[in-house]
Amino acid sequence: MATSPPDPADKPLIGKEIPWKPLEGQVFRISHFSPFATVDGDKVSAPSPPMPYAVLTVESPILNQAALMPVNHRDEFLNLRDIYEQRGVASDEELLVSYLPYKGFLGPFVRLFGPRLHLRIRPKGDLERYYSDDQHWQKPSARQYFLPSRVAGRRCSNCGSRLYTFVVRCPKCRRPVID
Repeated sequence: MATSPPDPADKPLIGKEIPWKPLEGQVFRISHFSPFATVDGDKVSAPSPPMPYAVLTVESPILNQAALMPVNHRDEFLNLRDIYEQRGVASDEELLVSYLPYKGFLGPFVRLFGPRLHLRIRPKGDLERYYSDDQHWQKPSARQYFLPSRVAGRRCSNCGSRLYTFVVRCPKCRRPVID
């Protein structure tokens, strides 16, 4: 992972210069995590709106340059913090992210308050392998990549609790869903 902080002067901000909608279902590699919120025990102190909890520097073959991706939800921020401060990302791994808003029956409600950034730790080079298939360039399919079709049987790798598609953090053990 890159350790230099992002330079906002030369990177477009997703949600402002780059709209979210065309990025739905695309996959990005996170090269830097810049937190703005702080955590003290179980309490998260977020910056005042419109500041996000954090900003990610992301890269993908679909963009012609690196971009900044805001982290706007508490659970998304906690996942990233746990990954970077506790687990870490090994030199032979990469942390991938995709913007995947919930599309089910409760979609409009869940999208207002729920996380939309799904994370996966994969072997290094997985982003390039994903986009080596021309099908992913024409129609983004990160939903199938990140969320297996057997959703009803999806379980937390840490505690075994049942997980639903819109969950990015295990409700029982509070660990990030990254596999």
